[in-house]
Amino acid sequence: MNKEELVTIPKEVGEFITHQKAKGKNFFTSLENLKYELEILMWITKDDNGDKFLSAWVNGFNVELETLYQVRFKGLKKLKDGYDYLNYNKKQDEWLFMSKHEVGEFRTKHTRKELEEAGFGEVFTSKLFEVKEVEG
Repeated sequence: MNKEELVTIPKEVGEFITHQKAKGKNFFTSLENLKYELEILMWITKDDNGDKFLSAWVNGFNVELETLYQVRFKGLKKLKDGYDYLNYNKKQDEWLFMSKHEVGEFRTKHTRKELEEAGFGEVFTSKLFEVKEVEG
């Protein structure tokens, strides 16, 4: 099967399959562990996702690409490099406004889930912020 023919599944489901296989689980024993993974179990029981899960297990899979966003604080005085973009400092595990360029440990492209889990879900509806979809 070539890469285009593989099923596309959410990242979390792919991680579950990869983790189960790494632990030496087979398809059926991995199903027992779904009781601890409610979000994945809910996905499997929707539509034809059970078939996709089986196909992903047997044949491999592609992971859905998550939409990435850059968040800019509107109205800040422009400095030399425009330090008005929301950054995540991976090394320090902190959020701050810096340049729009990803340099070193600073990440400027975020998923909706990352933003929401960090308490920034309101950027999508607030007039104080400009949110742009960007390429990974």
